[in-house]
Amino acid sequence: MKQEDSFKNFFKEQIKEVIQNYIKENPNRQRQDLYDYLNEHYDLNLTAYDYDGGSDYAKVALNTEKWEYDYVVDKVFEELKKKYS
Repeated sequence: MKQEDSFKNFFKEQIKEVIQNYIKENPNRQRQDLYDYLNEHYDLNLTAYDYDGGSDYAKVALNTEKWEYDYVVDKVFEELKKKYS
């Protein structure tokens, strides 16, 4: 495994831990609330998408087998990479 991949995997695991802590403390898991939490934790400006235009942010699927979990982890990682590059 290349050093860059090891670095990427290490930080993604750290992001996953932050998300798992959020899940433990917030059983409702509204998408916007998760993004607000991540923004505060990492000093970012992530936005959640309002899919239906009704300002009703669906419960985010943060099961580690779900695509949305990986999407959120990747999104945070890429934003952190931009921020610190």
